[in-house]
Amino acid sequence: MADMKHIVQTLLIALVCAMPALATADTHTTHGFERLSEDAYVYSMSYTTSPLDVERWLPVLATRGMTDRAEVQGYELVDASGEAVGYGETAGIVLSDAPINDGRYYIPPGEEERFTLVVIATGLSSASIDPATLSLEATRLKAKMRMSQGVSLDVFLEFMQELPNVKVSW
Repeated sequence: MADMKHIVQTLLIALVCAMPALATADTHTTHGFERLSEDAYVYSMSYTTSPLDVERWLPVLATRGMTDRAEVQGYELVDASGEAVGYGETAGIVLSDAPINDGRYYIPPGEEERFTLVVIATGLSSASIDPATLSLEATRLKAKMRMSQGVSLDVFLEFMQELPNVKVSW
């Protein structure tokens, strides 16, 4: 029993030490804003994951605000000062050509994938701010990972760089 306790402690220490390397996505590669109509706008941001030696599942669905649900990507619309705006209605989704497995995008070990968070917003024109000055901010990206030893865990992904007009607080 003491050996099992030692093995579990060693595994936990190894996981904690490996977390920064496991929980990164390389870059935000593009971002965008388009006016669809008088009161409909599309905000987007794209990112590419790093090739890692673990299986990963990332969310397809997106919701406004902070979330701890592994199957949902969180986002906010923020003003120039970085404050979240509470007005308007939004709907979001993450797009990718990665295969879907168990309701999430699946990334096999050693592979990288490109993802685009797309948010449609309405009801912004009644506010006193120009919708073109707002930015899309990813608030939370919780991914499921399974390592070669069969150990599964949920982690929050972080990005190594930011582009102008794209705020990231993973």
